[in-house]
Amino acid sequence: MTHKPGPLQIVIVSGMSGAGKSGALSILEDLGYFAVDNLPAELADTLTAFFERDPELQRVALVLDSREADFPNTVLHAMEVCQRRGHTVRLLLFTADREVLLKRYAETRRRHPLVTRDSPLISLAIEKEALLCQELRGKADLVIDTTHMNVHDLRFAIRGFLGAVDEAFHLNVLSFGFKYGLPGDASYVFDLRFLPNPYFQPNLSRMNGCDAPVRNWLQARPEYQQTLATLLPFLELAVPSNRQEGKPVATVAFGCTGGRHRSVVAAEQVAAHFRSILGDEQVSLIHRDLDRE
Repeated sequence: MTHKPGPLQIVIVSGMSGAGKSGALSILEDLGYFAVDNLPAELADTLTAFFERDPELQRVALVLDSREADFPNTVLHAMEVCQRRGHTVRLLLFTADREVLLKRYAETRRRHPLVTRDSPLISLAIEKEALLCQELRGKADLVIDTTHMNVHDLRFAIRGFLGAVDEAFHLNVLSFGFKYGLPGDASYVFDLRFLPNPYFQPNLSRMNGCDAPVRNWLQARPEYQQTLATLLPFLELAVPSNRQEGKPVATVAFGCTGGRHRSVVAAEQVAAHFRSILGDEQVSLIHRDLDRE
């Protein structure tokens, strides 16, 4: 049986309903955490034992909140169970101002978990939940107040809380032909149809951008040189920004008429450039239309 290299890294997400726990869980998933929402506390031991059997699973995020009847004791119980099994456990607690929570519930029309038939007012449910969450503040590794936060602020706060994370960021560099349609998943699209076309050179038309004669001919053109001299500094700024924003994938697409000459040469050069920066494993080169007639 294969064993894990070390204990699980477990983040328990809790706090006020409407304060950003669902958004936090999505961010944690993007950062490589296996996420479980609304975990019944009595299953914490069973679920943790199940995770321990998977040697590939290292990071887990669990949401436990007032949807559980015995909240906040359920959170404390789950933390104790996971720690007793030898795992690293951190509690991330979310809060927000009462007025902001009321507005969020009015906009989404979701039912607050503490609203009951006998106590139907959301304002009273929020006050009750705030008192319950107060019991967890002393146990929390970080309290995040999302009153004035947007999703980018939230991502930044969570990344800072977790420290250096080995993110699976990947850059795709794509060549394509406009005659076959735009790539639907591209982060950036650059139209290279204004450049001189090797297709109209009799000795180059049957070749493609992977062939040295085509590459040498195009790279010798001043227009191409100026274009790459402009694009590379921009991409050196834009690509790391995607990574810093927590986006797992960025796709840079270069298009020409048929996707066989100009776009291929540019994609090859840009992919090689970023492989020297990010490493071979984090950059993929795709020539979408290279083999089309």
